Amino acid sequence: MMLAYLRTFLKPNFFKKRESGNTSIMLGKPVNLVFERYVMKFYHSVLTLLKQHDEQTTTLVDDNKILQEKTHNSFEEYMAIIYRIERKSIIYNQIQLVDKIQELLKGAEEAVLESPAAYRALVIK
Repeated sequence: MMLAYLRTFLKPNFFKKRESGNTSIMLGKPVNLVFERYVMKFYHSVLTLLKQHDEQTTTLVDDNKILQEKTHNSFEEYMAIIYRIERKSIIYNQIQLVDKIQELLKGAEEAVLESPAAYRALVIK
């Protein structure tokens, strides 16, 4: 859902910079490698910003240490720590996933540049 939103939000800005080429893309699934890399780069920066914001108070390691040492005083504190751990874990995992996707997209883009026939193999229908 987030990627569909980002594709919608970033489409005008991306194609404003490019005067030529096909500007018709699908917002629900990736069809343009260059645009998809642009979206993933933006998504990575959003996730990094969220990670930095969450780590202003405690890091994931700190939260795990607090949970293991059982220094929380109430059930509410315990649940807050669990929530912070889960939120940070999701953000960290998303960052790792986006890094892998960026590597794959870069490799696909390089393959397309080397051989136009490779593009037909990579087109998502």
